[in-house]
Amino acid sequence: KNLMIFIAQNYKYPKEALNAKVSGQLLISFVIEKNGLANEFEVINDLGYGTAANGIEVLKKAEKWAPGYQYGMPVRVQFTIPIRLHTGPAPN
Repeated sequence: KNLMIFIAQNYKYPKEALNAKVSGQLLISFVIEKNGLANEFEVINDLGYGTAANGIEVLKKAEKWAPGYQYGMPVRVQFTIPIRLHTGPAPN
């Protein structure tokens, strides 16, 4: 939940996407390493107009992540995050 709030507060909607009234859902996959750093970003669903690049940028700005653990040892974990974009009034 905190991540979604962070994204909502920090995502910068590209001007081209605003002009084109682009709405929809970005899907970005990435790996959290054992040290808590995120990398290996991959766009699964792109809305175009620079929206995916800005989605990756906002995820890179997030605080260090807690790694996954298996048998008490830190392990790499893959996440896929949806980022919903809407150019009209905020949905209820």
